[in-house]
Amino acid sequence: MDPDSAIVTIEFEEVEFEDLLDSLIKEIELKNYRVLKVANVDNIKDRVGLTKDLEIVYSHYKIIEFCNLFTCSAMTVADSRAGVFLPQRFALYKRVDETLIELSYLKPTAVAKFFGSKEMMKTAIILDTEMNDVISAIEE
Repeated sequence: MDPDSAIVTIEFEEVEFEDLLDSLIKEIELKNYRVLKVANVDNIKDRVGLTKDLEIVYSHYKIIEFCNLFTCSAMTVADSRAGVFLPQRFALYKRVDETLIELSYLKPTAVAKFFGSKEMMKTAIILDTEMNDVISAIEE
């Protein structure tokens, strides 16, 4: 799997990080996906005693995990090992002293290609489209 073709990265400027995060979560939910967890990777800088020698390069770094039981089920029925790539994730991050915010995700179709499953590819195409729709909605 080639990371450059399997991982999509979109850049956002002139937007507040928290506003973009809120919009992203709202759009995921509007697509009938459940947001399972938002991992606050950036909170390590707030932990007492851990940051003394730690280089902090991100002012914000969130991993948003989400799932739709129908697509999740279809992927795992096609190949039970597909669960290692589930739930689907968006990584939303901003480096210290930069205004640019980036959003990255692994394309579901890249996962389906990895497994070589036609059944999984059908679901992955739908999921790819819906993830693109989420991004299009927050870009407006």
